[in-house]
This record gives sequence, structure tokens and C-alpha cells, in this order.
Amino acid sequence: MKRCCALFLTLVLVGALAACGGTSAQTEPAQGAETRQTAPAAAAPSSDPAENPFGKGDAAPAETSEEAPAPTADPVPASVPVQTTEAPSAGGETPSPAEPEVSPEPSPEEAGSAVLVAYFSRAENIDFDPEVDAVTSASINGGTTTGNAYLLAQAAQSACGGDLFAIRTAAAYPAAYRDTTDQALEEQRTGSRPALSTSVSDMGQYETVVLVYPNWWGGLPMAVCTFLESYDFSGKTILPICTHEGSGLGATADAIAAACPGARVERGLAVRGRDAASSANAVAAYLAEAGLA
Repeated sequence: MKRCCALFLTLVLVGALAACGGTSAQTEPAQGAETRQTAPAAAAPSSDPAENPFGKGDAAPAETSEEAPAPTADPVPASVPVQTTEAPSAGGETPSPAEPEVSPEPSPEEAGSAVLVAYFSRAENIDFDPEVDAVTSASINGGTTTGNAYLLAQAAQSACGGDLFAIRTAAAYPAAYRDTTDQALEEQRTGSRPALSTSVSDMGQYETVVLVYPNWWGGLPMAVCTFLESYDFSGKTILPICTHEGSGLGATADAIAAACPGARVERGLAVRGRDAASSANAVAAYLAEAGLA
């Protein structure tokens, strides 16, 4: 009986061991199969461009958890200069680099630099008699009808450009110098305004007037007063140039200011009559100081 029981237990034990061995054999293949199914996902990328659009030999980018990282700028090659630009405006447009502003060249009228050179010369306002002694006339140069005021006016025009205008009376002065001075003194005493035969068609275009004249009895020839009172010089600049034989400008600058309210009368230039022909440099320097030459 004991022997039968021992045999039975032995058979049970062998059967139990056989069952455990079968279970272990079935479990191991299952784990191996699961490993073989997972491995292909980690395989190297295909070299076929159709399967790998990022290029041969390039791995596909790794997936991100939620947001892609902000792109970084490509490094600038050392040979390329870096240009700094302004930040975009609120509208999103980047302003173009400012170009240097080039101002157009203004015309003389726009720039306020149109110049009139007006002059009064006794030599051009008399019935000149060639036999009159030129030495006795401060307005006649070298025995000709070229007056000292005209010479200075020419020098002024050469220095600063502008238009040349001759102030001429309707009635001529006497040919004899002494007779002319007597008439000039009477005109000053009576406040006469001799009529003129010439006129400026458009005084408004000029901003600066260079006024050349002789000093007669310490003041202006009355024909010059007629000229000044015939136009509106408001806002204009007047540059007096006076010929004389010892009196300088006299009271001429004050007379110009009185005849031209609103004008700016600059410091004048006085030139002795005998020096008129050699005073071109002095005239140019005077105008340059005034900003014209």
C-alpha cells in the first residue's frame, strides 16, 4: 500500500513539473514576438527619397511634446557685412534706409538773390559837349561820356551778376559842370523830383538793389529820389555805392532810408571819382561782404 502511494505521488509530481515546463516555453516566445514587433520603429531611416523627404542620410526631426522651438537665425558668413535695420513699424513694414536729402537748386527769384544794379551818372544825363574841360567834371572819365558811376556799376554787375539799369532824366542837365551843380543845388532846395525817361518793368522780381550814384551837395541827386519813390522797396536790401570828391557818403544813406520805408539799407561804399576806374576789386570785396559776390 505504501508503495502504491509513493508511486502515485511520483506521477503527480512529474505531471506538475511537465505542466510548469510547458507554460515557460509558451511565455518566452510571446515576449520575443513583442520585441520583434517594436524593433522596426527604431530602425535606421530609409535611403529612398520618397520615404525620407528630408534628404538622403538625414534623419527625420524628432517630434516635440507640445510646441516647436522658435527657429534660430542662420549664422551670417564672416565675409558678408551685417547691416542693421530699423525695427518694423506698427504696420509690419520695415522702413527703407533714409536717403540723403538733396535740395533742388532754387532759381534766383526763389532764393531771393535776384539783383538789380541801378545807377545814375551825370555823363549819361547831359548833352555832352566834347569841348567841355573833362577835368572840371567829376562825372566824366577821361574826356568821354563814360561816367564814374557807370564804371562802378559795371564792376558791381561783374562781381554779383544781376541786371544793369540806367536812371535817366527826361530833361538833360547842362553840359557845363558848374551849371549842373547849380541846378542840382536848386533842385535840393526846392525838393524837386525830375521826371525820368527810363523805368524798371518788374521791380518785384528783385530782392537786392545795388544803387550807384554821385554825391551832389552832400546828398542824393534828386533824380535818384524820383527813382526810389517810384517803387515799393519794402523787404528789399539796398547797397549804396557813392562816388565823391571828398564828402564820402554824406547824408545819402539816410536819404535812401527815408525814401524807401521798409527797406534794409546796408552800410555803403564811398569811392573817389578819380579812383573809379581802378576800384573793381574794392567793389567786389564790398559786395562779397554783403553776401553777393
